[in-house]
Amino acid sequence: MYLRIGNKNGNIVELLFLIIPFFRPDFVTEMYGDSLLNTIFAIWRILSFVYIFVKTIKYEQIKFDIIFGVILLYELFMAISCLLNHVSLVGRIINFGNFLGIYLIYKYYADRNPLELVRTNFNLFSIMILINFILTLIFPNGLNNALNDSARINFLGKDNTVTLFFLTAIIFCVLYSNLYPKNIKPIITFIIIILTQIYYFSGSGIIAIALLTFYILFLWKNSIVNKMLNPNFVILFFLILEYAIVFLGKIDFISFIFEWLQKSSTFSDRRYYWNTAISQFLSSPLLGQGNGIVNLWDNSYYSHNAILDVMLKGGIIGVICWLILLLVITNWMKLKDNARIKGFISCTFLIFLLIGLVEGLEDRIVFNAFLVIISIIDILAKKNLLHDKLINVGIKIVIRK
Repeated sequence: MYLRIGNKNGNIVELLFLIIPFFRPDFVTEMYGDSLLNTIFAIWRILSFVYIFVKTIKYEQIKFDIIFGVILLYELFMAISCLLNHVSLVGRIINFGNFLGIYLIYKYYADRNPLELVRTNFNLFSIMILINFILTLIFPNGLNNALNDSARINFLGKDNTVTLFFLTAIIFCVLYSNLYPKNIKPIITFIIIILTQIYYFSGSGIIAIALLTFYILFLWKNSIVNKMLNPNFVILFFLILEYAIVFLGKIDFISFIFEWLQKSSTFSDRRYYWNTAISQFLSSPLLGQGNGIVNLWDNSYYSHNAILDVMLKGGIIGVICWLILLLVITNWMKLKDNARIKGFISCTFLIFLLIGLVEGLEDRIVFNAFLVIISIIDILAKKNLLHDKLINVGIKIVIRK
């Protein structure tokens, strides 16, 4: 039984009010960080969080569950690390509010109106991706008219970070396709994502979308592949790659990727950030330094790596808490009658982590939204919204003997 505000339009308006500030286009902060526009979004996000928090207390009395517990455990320790290192708590509180806000919104609507949750999120993500595509055509050098691609700021952010938004959008494309299998909007959104990513030609983005496209076209029905895409194996595989590439500097086995993409084997100078981050981490390995700042070339950067980012902020204990969070949430997903969707989500999780080799993840709202989707996906299955289908690309592979 769903709790409704009164009519369908009322549900859509409420849900849009709640989720839009959490998925604020990145150009707002990249170009107008101290502006009135950014302040409006910040206030809007606070109002959204307070609204869903009060509503959850009113109708659910905030039932403690393991997902809420692991989020709280991780954020609480990271806050303790800030305090012990005399680092401001403001950023940590904002990150916690973002993560908890998305969790409460998605959990509340998954229980009461899952159909509108999927439909509204898909439409919002699709519209934002379309706007980003149109603005990229109009402003090929970015909204900031950058002189080089690496500094280009698009509607949804810089070339190397917008992929995270694309991946979460593709998840909603799949969920929407399960609701409306004959609707062409998901494949149109998917094609726009591919075209946009090809134009940006971010190395990690190209690999991410290429892998996911290959899986959707050729592997999603393969039961062996889907069994191999176990979340535990995915995390283990990622940690092995992390250790080999980032900590040991072993890149010979992936040299063909650099040649194919015509990219630098320094991962666009990221190896210098990694080496400096490792040195800083070793000076405080247990609790970290309370923030992710890397001091390099007399400037402040961030490590451009998910594990190193967490290590700097919270040390070994912080990484353990983050990995526990990932393990608990991903293993929460059962999907007994939707093995193909489970395989697809695990594949997407792997791709997120692969991006985590060159970018941060733990404080990215779209990645945390992806984790929250995993935590509620079985609720959608129990509501009979999933039919073990992916995006209908309209392509059939025929093998003739």
